[in-house]
Amino acid sequence: MDCKGLRVRALDAKAAAETGIRPGDRILRVNGHPVEDELDYRFYAAGEGASLLVQGRGQEGVRRVRLSREGVLGIAFAPMRSRRCRNRCLFCFVDQLPDGLRRSLYVKDEDYRFSFLYGNYVTLSSVKDEELDRICRLRLDPMYVSVHATEPSVRNFLLGRKKSRDVMEVLQVLAAGGITIHTQVVLCPGINDGRILEKTVLDLAGLFPAVASIAVVPVGLTRYREGKGLWPIRGVGKDDAKKIINRIHILQKTFKQKYKENMVFPSDELYRLAEHSFPPAEAYGDFAQWENGVGMVSLFLREWRKRRRQQTSRKMVGAPDCLIVTGEAAYPFVLPYVEWLRNVSGATLRLVPVRNRLFGRSVNVTGLVAGRDVIDRIRPLRGSQEILFVPDVMLSRDGARFLDDVSLPEIREGLGMRARKFSAHPTGFERVLRKYAKGL
Repeated sequence: MDCKGLRVRALDAKAAAETGIRPGDRILRVNGHPVEDELDYRFYAAGEGASLLVQGRGQEGVRRVRLSREGVLGIAFAPMRSRRCRNRCLFCFVDQLPDGLRRSLYVKDEDYRFSFLYGNYVTLSSVKDEELDRICRLRLDPMYVSVHATEPSVRNFLLGRKKSRDVMEVLQVLAAGGITIHTQVVLCPGINDGRILEKTVLDLAGLFPAVASIAVVPVGLTRYREGKGLWPIRGVGKDDAKKIINRIHILQKTFKQKYKENMVFPSDELYRLAEHSFPPAEAYGDFAQWENGVGMVSLFLREWRKRRRQQTSRKMVGAPDCLIVTGEAAYPFVLPYVEWLRNVSGATLRLVPVRNRLFGRSVNVTGLVAGRDVIDRIRPLRGSQEILFVPDVMLSRDGARFLDDVSLPEIREGLGMRARKFSAHPTGFERVLRKYAKGL
C-alpha cells in the first residue's frame, strides 16, 4: 500500500516529550501497519502502547518512536474530509435546497467512515472490495446503509444510476464480517412502495441479526423542488401512510415471532400523516433509529409518564417567563407536557409551533426549522418573557447555528431576549430551566 501517512496537527506535552514528534510530522505506520486516516491510528494503537514510524516535516528522514497508552491519546489530527456522493438520487434533499444555508448542508456525503462515526446514512453503491474489507477489519460497527430498494433496477432508478453494486451482495459481505447494519428506505409513492417495499423488507430481514433494523421514512420534498427541474416525485399522503403502516405492522408480527424483534419500523412522520396512534415505547427495542425520526414521540411520552409517576418535577422558585419553540409536527405531542410542567412547576411557559416557511408546509419536523423563521414567529409574541428556549435538534452538531446559518447570538439580537438551547426531551428541558431559575 502506497501510504502518505497521517499528518499530526497537535500534541499534548506528554506525547511531545515522549516522542519528539512535532505538528506537521507524518505518522506512516503504527505497530507495523500503514495508516490511511485516524481510524487506522486509533485501531492499531489500541492497547498499552504503540511503535510509530514517523516522517519529519518537509520529508526530513524517517524514525521509529515508542509511545505509551497516554501518549497515544495525546496526539490530535486534522478532521477527516468526507468522501463525496456520486449518486444523483431522485429525492436528494440537498438538490432541493435554496442558496444561503449553512455550508455543511450542501455536502453530499458518501463516506463509510462517517457512517460509523456519526451515524450518517450511505448507499455503498460504489464501495470497493478493499473498503468492505477495511470496514470488517477495523470493526467499523455499526454501519448505516440507505437501501431504498433491493430490486436492482428500482434502486438504480432511485439513485440516478445506470448501474451500481448490488446492495444485497454488499450487506452479505458486511454480515459475514460480523458488522451490525441499520438500514433505511426513503419511501417514494409509486416507485418503491407496495410489492417493492415488501420485497425489500423481507430481503433485509433475511440477513437478521446482522441487519438489526429497517426504518421506512417518507420522502421529504421542499418548495424549491419544482423550480429546480427535478424528477416529479409525489409526496406521501394520508392513504399512502395508512397502507404502509398496516403492511409494516403485519411484517412486524411475523418478525416478532421469528426473530423476537419487530425489526422494521415506520417513522414517526408516517404515523402522523396517517393520523394513527403511536406504538408504545417498548415496540422500538433499543431505539436504534431514533435519530432517523423513528420512535421519538413514543420515547418522549414514556419519559413524561415516568416523571409524572415519580413526581420528579416540583415547584421552581424564580422560574422565568419563557417561550419554547418546536416544529409543527411535534407541537401536538409536546403541548400537553408543557401544560403539565407549567402546573406543577409554577413556571410561566408557552410552547410556540414554528411554521417552516423556508422549505414549505410539507417540511414540518423540528430539526429542519430555520433560525429566521424562529425570529419572525417569535417577534410579534415578544412580551414579558425573559428567555427563549430552543431544542438542540434545530442546531448544528456543535450547537452553533441553525440550518440557515443563523446563530443563537443572532436570535438574541433579533428578538432582544435571551436564548438558550436544551436537549429535546423532558429531563433535558427541565434541567436547563432549573439552572436558569437559579441564575446559572
